[in-house]
Amino acid sequence: MVLSPLVEALALPALVAFGATGLIRFARGRKGDGRLAEAGLGIGFLAGFWAVTGGLPFLGRDVAYHPLGEAVLLALLIGLLAALFGAGPRIMTIVAVAGGALAVVWVIGWRQMVEPTVEELLSAVIYGAVAIAAALRLKDLGPGATPVAITGLAALALALVASLGHSAGTSALALVLAGACLGSLAWAWPFQRGSFGPMALAVLVVGFTGLMVAQARGALHTPWALLPLPLAFWAPGIAQRLPVLDRLARKKPTRPLALLVAAALPCGLAVGLALILGARVRF
Repeated sequence: MVLSPLVEALALPALVAFGATGLIRFARGRKGDGRLAEAGLGIGFLAGFWAVTGGLPFLGRDVAYHPLGEAVLLALLIGLLAALFGAGPRIMTIVAVAGGALAVVWVIGWRQMVEPTVEELLSAVIYGAVAIAAALRLKDLGPGATPVAITGLAALALALVASLGHSAGTSALALVLAGACLGSLAWAWPFQRGSFGPMALAVLVVGFTGLMVAQARGALHTPWALLPLPLAFWAPGIAQRLPVLDRLARKKPTRPLALLVAAALPCGLAVGLALILGARVRF
């Protein structure tokens, strides 16, 4: 790493995502399709991926975490193709399901999935079921940029969990995803005014799912701390069960804040579990 880890993993993707999103928005003009500007999110992640790993997707099998980078690049292309057909409910559902499946298969290794062992097949089915369910919930958090904000929060929590589990690479790349979300969100304030289309959905689903699978498979011990994290995408359901958040979620100006607070609860639980389990392992 040439720069400090925090700058490479958080600030750089945030700045690149901010700049790329802004350039595409201005290039398209006021009447252009704002969904194309969502490419800035994926570009920011790939810039951070290059800074952290020292390589680019598909340009070297010796690059650390190369399947994750490849999957995100494919997700960006799939999202671009989907955006050309629109952002209707059917397109968004297809992108959510395909993104979750792609991330699981690509990070586990598509070559292994051609002739999988029983353990690999069972893992793929479990990861895929959770990923697709969470992706469909993420899709329903829109319209607006609230899904991007919640994924950024979940990625930040994943970075802390991975760091506590001594998975420096996964932690750094989770920070990259959080930074890319932050950079793109700068153009979407207040969050209910931002756009959320196929490209953003594809990148978020593949990026977060890929990181979760990588952490689960690479953890030194059973990764119990990861279990609460997908619940962040059930933020509306959590908010409904808490009277104060429920009242705020029913009002359009305060709904994004209420959902972020609701999503922070499972994220905080995951970090707390990682702290407790990490202390028990050291003891």
